[in-house]
Amino acid sequence: PPRSTLFPYTTLFRSLKPKVKEKTPLSPEEKKKRRKKIISIIFLVVTFLAFLAFGYLFYKGYIFSKELGFRLDPKSLISFDKHELKKDSSGEYTNVLLMGIDTRESETLLNTDTLILVSYNHKSNNILMISIPRDFHVEVDENTKWYVRINSIYSSAEQKKEGSGIEALKDTVTRVTGQEIQYYAMVDFKAFEGLIDAVGGVDVNVENSFTDYSYPEGYGYKTVSFKAGPQTMDGATALIYSRSRHSQQNNEGTDIARAKRQQKVIIALKEKILSTESLSNPKTLMGILSSVSGNVKVSEFSLNDIDAAFDLAKKYDEGNGKTYSFVLDPESGNSSLIDRKY
Repeated sequence: PPRSTLFPYTTLFRSLKPKVKEKTPLSPEEKKKRRKKIISIIFLVVTFLAFLAFGYLFYKGYIFSKELGFRLDPKSLISFDKHELKKDSSGEYTNVLLMGIDTRESETLLNTDTLILVSYNHKSNNILMISIPRDFHVEVDENTKWYVRINSIYSSAEQKKEGSGIEALKDTVTRVTGQEIQYYAMVDFKAFEGLIDAVGGVDVNVENSFTDYSYPEGYGYKTVSFKAGPQTMDGATALIYSRSRHSQQNNEGTDIARAKRQQKVIIALKEKILSTESLSNPKTLMGILSSVSGNVKVSEFSLNDIDAAFDLAKKYDEGNGKTYSFVLDPESGNSSLIDRKY
């Protein structure tokens, strides 16, 4: 159609088109007010996020401490007395029983795979580690002469009465070693791996090269190998190194050799956890909490115990304390190493 016939419509469309207002420049005072408003909003957002993070940490800490058996004693918050760990009747030793159990493949009760008694001498400032091999035979209780492998004590007691396994195992270790036990910690392999990964691995000097062609994995077996020499192990590698027991090389297939390897890994983990770098790193601490949460059973403790433990760790480090390790050998003493009257 001719251009003249479209004119009324183009005029109408132009009249309907919204007019764009020209932006008026902000005055210096308005710019200052807007800047303050933006800063206030950012501050509120950051504060809110920080509050959420603190709340999460508090919640995780509460759940973690509740699972571990943490006991909050109000007196410990206002007391200025020097805190000390529990000691045996002689007043010279503090003994801790470390137990390792595998619950990864099944929810049913399993035998304790690792038993180590850690004894701190308050006079000498030294630590003694005594490993009890899983095949070490002991009396079921002091009123019978029926002997079983010590790694079955926990499971058998739990099947009879839930919650009695640890006490039964503590009593047995006390009869075997003659040492009273003040604290205990039972850790499954998931927590063991997580702890080591959380601190960035552990440095272990592998004494002998060996290959294990029958390392258990799931319902089958796999081949694992280690070469002699210092190396850094992650959680999975350290667990394999600690559990392997079927090698035919360099006498590394015995329970004695395995117990010694476990002690090496635990000592390396202890040094890594107590290092300044680990204790001052929030990410590491959160990793430690996450790895053991729900995967560890610990005897009841309080703020006093925590404070005293850190004091002893500092004393041990500054006083150049030494750690000695031994493994009870079932074949020593003509197979009569343990006596009920010991």
